[in-house]
Amino acid sequence: MATQKTDVVIVGVGAAGGILAAELAKAGMKVIGLERGPRHNTADFAGLDELRYFQRQELRPHNKRQPVTWRPNRRARANPMGILNYGNQ
Repeated sequence: MATQKTDVVIVGVGAAGGILAAELAKAGMKVIGLERGPRHNTADFAGLDELRYFQRQELRPHNKRQPVTWRPNRRARANPMGILNYGNQ
């Protein structure tokens, strides 16, 4: 298997990463983008179902299965972060 050389590797090709990859490629650089999770295609977004994607947020990680954690140092226990709600108090 031949090794291909690249100029830039972008980890996380979301909204900003995708734009960055496109602009660097237009500038002539060889770009590789890495993304976690399954590949989505047009059928996954058919009709942009508001209930599914915006209300139920099915494209985002499920917080009960993949909680966002924080710890002040490597020895501390990683506990799920609480939710801070500004403006609706």
